[in-house]
Amino acid sequence: MRTTIWVTTTFEAYHRWPEAPASVGFLQNFHRHIFHVRVEFLVTKDRQLEFFLTKWAVTAYLNETFAGRYMQSSCEVIAGQIFAYCKELGHVVSVTVSEDGENGATVSES
Repeated sequence: MRTTIWVTTTFEAYHRWPEAPASVGFLQNFHRHIFHVRVEFLVTKDRQLEFFLTKWAVTAYLNETFAGRYMQSSCEVIAGQIFAYCKELGHVVSVTVSEDGENGATVSES
């Protein structure tokens, strides 16, 4: 049996895609999103990672690194950065980042 826990949180930021094709040219300009983040960790025993403490650590990292920023990063890049940070917290399995809870990307262990 395999057990995972997950936490979710959000942050507000702006991003753009300067090379966006003309059909979605509006993406070339900075635009605001509420980025939704879900991080999943592998655990081997009960309460190995406490939900609140884990969420607070992830949220603090997001607020320091991304919140309120103007970026040229995609959901894929942001998820990869969060994944790298979360390795410090435990055995991270996956990180999902979405724009406004609609479209997004997942980075997972290989």
